[in-house]
Amino acid sequence: MKKINKTAPLKLIAVLAAFALLLPLLFCMSGAAESDTVSPTEGVFRIRNRATGQYLTAYLNGSRGKDKAYTSSPDSNNTAQIFLLKQREDGSFVIWPQNDSALYCFAYSDSTAAGTPVVKLLTEDERAYFDIFEVRSGACTIAPTGGDNAGAVLGVTDELSYYSDNLVRFTDYIEDDAAQQWYLEPVKTEKMSFAYRTTDVKLYSTGNFYVRLIPYNYIQDRVKWTSDDESILMVGEGGAYTALSPGTVKVTASVDGVSGSFTVTVTEKSAFTWYSQRSTSNSDWDATQLTDLYFRSGGTKLRFAADYRLMSVRSWMREGCATCSVAMVLHNLGATLERGYDFRSGQTGNLPADPYTVALANTYNFGASSASELLYGDPVLVGWGAVTSRFSIDGEKIGIRRVYSPTLRTIADLLESHPAGVVVEFKKASGSHYVVFAECLNPGAASANDLKFIVYDPLGYTPDQGDGVLYERSAALLVGGFGKWSITGAIIIDHADRLY
Repeated sequence: MKKINKTAPLKLIAVLAAFALLLPLLFCMSGAAESDTVSPTEGVFRIRNRATGQYLTAYLNGSRGKDKAYTSSPDSNNTAQIFLLKQREDGSFVIWPQNDSALYCFAYSDSTAAGTPVVKLLTEDERAYFDIFEVRSGACTIAPTGGDNAGAVLGVTDELSYYSDNLVRFTDYIEDDAAQQWYLEPVKTEKMSFAYRTTDVKLYSTGNFYVRLIPYNYIQDRVKWTSDDESILMVGEGGAYTALSPGTVKVTASVDGVSGSFTVTVTEKSAFTWYSQRSTSNSDWDATQLTDLYFRSGGTKLRFAADYRLMSVRSWMREGCATCSVAMVLHNLGATLERGYDFRSGQTGNLPADPYTVALANTYNFGASSASELLYGDPVLVGWGAVTSRFSIDGEKIGIRRVYSPTLRTIADLLESHPAGVVVEFKKASGSHYVVFAECLNPGAASANDLKFIVYDPLGYTPDQGDGVLYERSAALLVGGFGKWSITGAIIIDHADRLY
């Protein structure tokens, strides 16, 4: 009779126990490469294909061909690889690529049959709704909720675009097909920016502040806004504010562990603003982010703005006094650019007036999506028709009227009926200049030559040269040499029904 090894069962049990302990670890190790991915949820993501390791990418809406989705190698600075997944009440999602100023969502066109393209829609409808399911691999499938193919999912195909990229199209679902499976990798906010560092608002006014989140433009509704003195200015969800009493406060925006702030002054007077054409940071607009933005007009390609004391750097804003002056009056009126996108703040539509948004109107541009784009048109050649057609005041039309060869008394009289300011034109042999006249200090003076005016001069580099100073102390006179004798015109910008 064979001798029984009494220790064998014990060894077998030990082996099985050890294997049981190691099994979860093995599974963890197999999924370690995907530890930075998450299950389907609302948020901002990069979307990586399981088969190729490449990332879902969106073509610009104006690119060649109908297809707007493809895969490409990872690029952390490419907003075309960043997507907002916005969840609907029924659990489905709308997919918003963050290029094209995040204006378009993915959708199908007429059909979801295998091989049909993914397109972009400006306004979401039922063609833009997707179900996103997690599968056994830990990846997800992305399926349209509608269409004529119940088994359609997004998948990488062998079809190449005009640009030789592998297109992502609607495909027939195949179980465990890695080309149809996607990992969701969360994108966190790295920094933020605002359209201005300081701003004035009128007492008892309401409105919204905006922030641009980098590397993407979403989650405004997740940003926490605070004011350091709520007795002066209250600010809440979505950047909505109410100005309660005169004073100055610091407003802070925070999200994802990142925060930034700017200064707000609540004033009882008309909230006059000052924009410098020479400084990117000393006045009431933030032009620091516009120094790498270029405009091309005819054969001239120049950066939009530059910071210079001695006018030694070439930029469009070197000749931007008219654009700045028009922008100042528009801002004083509370006018906004109805359609446009400002990459500095991430705001779309109803953009506050400043030299950049006026430049967008001048050139009939919608807006750059980043700080290093090239736009076309002359941004500082003020197009009066463009300004009146694209800016409005609380939905009301804006009008413009010119007065030729005005006297100082005429300008004082115009300010009585147009307190937001009058743009005054100076001309001499060396060129032209535009300044905003804001207030006449002594309208009852017996002699017109004795009239004293407060002006806002874009030629000033520092506030003492242009921010609400006496004309006699302005850069227009002291730097540019534009005396009162060189006044040739006045431009009135106001509600269309208040011009005459």
